[in-house]
Amino acid sequence: MNQCWRLDDSRQTLVLGATRDRLAEVVYWGARLPEDEDLTTLYEAHTLDVTGGMLDANPEISICPEATRTFPGQPGLIMRDTDGTPYLPKFCLAGVGQGENSLTLTYTDQDEVVTYIAEYTIAPDTHLIEAQARVNAIRPVHLHWLAAPVFPGPQESDEMIDVAGRWCGEFQ
Repeated sequence: MNQCWRLDDSRQTLVLGATRDRLAEVVYWGARLPEDEDLTTLYEAHTLDVTGGMLDANPEISICPEATRTFPGQPGLIMRDTDGTPYLPKFCLAGVGQGENSLTLTYTDQDEVVTYIAEYTIAPDTHLIEAQARVNAIRPVHLHWLAAPVFPGPQESDEMIDVAGRWCGEFQ
């Protein structure tokens, strides 16, 4: 079963979608969509085809790419147990909170040890989308890396601005 959520302002729409309670992925981010847009069809159209001579399934680029779901790149979350063994959570949807200008997606892992929370807020005045990620654990774990929720870059893009850097030195 597919689920979709949207966040709008007067200029743009952000659509997130997921299948089988997995972590959501950004399905659409662009010009404002009509209110009656069928988000499930949009999500299904977003799915990449698998043809002969390829892998059995394309890796998901969710808002927090998971190593347990065959993502080949840098995962969105790297954790270790207190004894040093890698902790590889496999998240499932636990709750959704939607406000007028906000969306919160909450996920728990298979052992119910870690909770992942992704929050999206859109400012109607500035048209900026703020995306935050948080994790909570019911017991001590070592958190090595937590990425902000992933927004895929458009394929047609010919320019990208990067503000990477050390704290307080991003724009140097």
